[in-house]
Amino acid sequence: MGRHRPDLSLCCRFVDPLDRIVPGRFSWVGSRPAEVALTLQTPAGPVPWVIGRDLLLWGTISQVGEGDVVFTPDFYSGTLGVVLSSPTGRVSLRCGLRLVANFVEESLDRCSLEEETAVVEAALSSYLVRQGWASPEEAGHVG
Repeated sequence: MGRHRPDLSLCCRFVDPLDRIVPGRFSWVGSRPAEVALTLQTPAGPVPWVIGRDLLLWGTISQVGEGDVVFTPDFYSGTLGVVLSSPTGRVSLRCGLRLVANFVEESLDRCSLEEETAVVEAALSSYLVRQGWASPEEAGHVG
């Protein structure tokens, strides 16, 4: 659980519905294995989104997500639809499905879903203890 996991990133070329190119990057940091950062480079500057790696994983297989992030794979065209929504707007983009699937697979080689779950559970337990909401025993920490 405490081993070093090299970080991973994927530069992507997203395309909007008007066929405009939007450069972006998926980033995975080994110390935060449950998260993937998606950063879009816009004329106003970078726009970051943090998404669950599991959501991205399932999004390369079938349509998933509600609310802020929705992924829809299109196996015929080989693209991944990405819809991002916020109170200030909504954007619909497409990028290469196989590239994103390979990125997720590489992150899983570096940290399995089981390892990710253990890291998340340990962080949650530590947080509960620090906040005084649970004793170390209740949170699963002994000693």
